[in-house]
Amino acid sequence: MTRAAANIDAMSPQSARDAHLELAMRAARAERQSRPTYLLLIAALLLVTAIAALLWSWSSKSASETRLHTELALADEFVKSAQRLRQLESTPLTGPSINEPLESMGSRIQAAAKRANMTSATLVPSATANRDATRSGNARRNRFQYSNVHELSLEPLINWLNYAVESIPGLEVYSVTIRPDATGWNLNVTFTRWERTGS
Repeated sequence: MTRAAANIDAMSPQSARDAHLELAMRAARAERQSRPTYLLLIAALLLVTAIAALLWSWSSKSASETRLHTELALADEFVKSAQRLRQLESTPLTGPSINEPLESMGSRIQAAAKRANMTSATLVPSATANRDATRSGNARRNRFQYSNVHELSLEPLINWLNYAVESIPGLEVYSVTIRPDATGWNLNVTFTRWERTGS
């Protein structure tokens, strides 16, 4: 029998209960002090680190997937463009080539204006710029300038420029000015086209 137990047995029942209670409290306190709480803290820290790593890898995966989809779309577009180019190269040319001289430039530009549904009845190139040629070796750059072309809406003017360039091989828009006015839009444009002279 231990000394503490002998002391408790020698006490009155009330004192013995108090002593048992005090011994139990001391034992609980000693157990709490000897419990390794640092292990719980380390486990919690590892859990937080694992969750952070999981979130980071998930966001990195999402960014990589987005980048992959973008690259695949670009590659697909590149392949389609290459196929279109091959198809164009294999198609025999019809009509004039890019640098072949054309005699009906004015009427072709007028036809593009009609296709664009322009309200201007006729488009006459400026006299000073019409077929104003710049020579370079055996090539000549012809200029066709149209001034003060007026439309109520901007769309027919833009369509006219696009249709003219699309329908006439080698035609380029050299300069363009578009200004709004009180009743619509006013356009000044100069088309150019290089042509072989044969000399």
